[in-house]
Amino acid sequence: MKQPKIRDLTHCALAAAILCVTAQISVPVGDAPITIQPFALALVGGVLGWKWGTLAAIVYVALGALGLPVFANFRGGAAMLIGSTG
Repeated sequence: MKQPKIRDLTHCALAAAILCVTAQISVPVGDAPITIQPFALALVGGVLGWKWGTLAAIVYVALGALGLPVFANFRGGAAMLIGSTG
């Protein structure tokens, strides 16, 4: 198995940070706010490729599930993934 390069891991971490930041730029509409995050996710996947883009998205969701306030409106926790916004 090929070892990932430090550059690839850094790009993945920066992409997860970009996803965290773009989740906060939102328009509140009902229970689930509209964010620019889908655009950022498509951009991350296009720039990093499917493998590293998927890993960046998994890191973002894992950070939110652990309770860090990375989801829209600075919310976090596993309950956010189960409710109407999940």
